[in-house]
Amino acid sequence: ESVEDIRYRQSSNMRHFAALDQDAVVKWQNGEGPGFADAEAFFMMGHDPQTCMQIREKNAVTNRALLGYLVQGNTRLLGIRDESSSPANVDDSPRGRFLVRAMARLLLCKETGETVLFVDKPYDEAGGTPPLEARTQVQEQAETLARHLSIPLFTHQDLVSPPA
Repeated sequence: ESVEDIRYRQSSNMRHFAALDQDAVVKWQNGEGPGFADAEAFFMMGHDPQTCMQIREKNAVTNRALLGYLVQGNTRLLGIRDESSSPANVDDSPRGRFLVRAMARLLLCKETGETVLFVDKPYDEAGGTPPLEARTQVQEQAETLARHLSIPLFTHQDLVSPPA
């Protein structure tokens, strides 16, 4: 069983995807649009900047959170990678360390019943708030992805109603 099998074919993930717009789901699962969904990207998102998402022996809670991101098929990393530190690779995709990253999630809006893209606050390589230019690039990736999936975009800055 591969990571992709878990991300897209595990029963609880399949239930989540079944509730979403199927055109968006197919594009998402095919990796269309910007972002990273490979295991290496998820594991390196905390390792590169030495942030709380780094795998540490004595930090079981964070390790579980990182694995949770990895096995939930509705998550994808948006971000900028340092291509100058990128080793040669087969598919020519950038594999350098993350300079800035934000987690994107494909979700169902309970209020409207529509599929939405939600993007968390971006973090820089030191785990802090990135410069405006980097935040703008991640925002542009999010907008491009939402447009490609034909769904609304919500970010950490949007106000949402509290759960009932």
